[in-house]
Amino acid sequence: MHILILYLTLIRNRVNTPEHNGKVERLHRTVEEECLWRVPREQQNSLQAVNYALTQHTLWYNSKRRHLGYKMNKLTPQQKIEDWIINNQTSPEFSGEVNETLILYIIASSQNDCNPLGS
Repeated sequence: MHILILYLTLIRNRVNTPEHNGKVERLHRTVEEECLWRVPREQQNSLQAVNYALTQHTLWYNSKRRHLGYKMNKLTPQQKIEDWIINNQTSPEFSGEVNETLILYIIASSQNDCNPLGS
């Protein structure tokens, strides 16, 4: 329903075509290399231990790890989003919304036909 309201198009990839989903596949590889490979062997079958490792990695990845991707300028994703929000005004119809950050992000993506994070 939100897709129709914001005039976004949902595009699904065909099964077994990782070349169409390169950014997500690269993220999966990064998570494996930087996080899952470091979970001790005796804990790899523990859902709780793996979830804990993934949570810690996600927090670090988004708030501490500097990114070298397109237009990231060695900023963290959190810094990039905060910078964009500070430098862009909210539409009056969305001011005061609990999910204002997400709304700003979605509006920017649809208006600019690109990702404000630069990826």
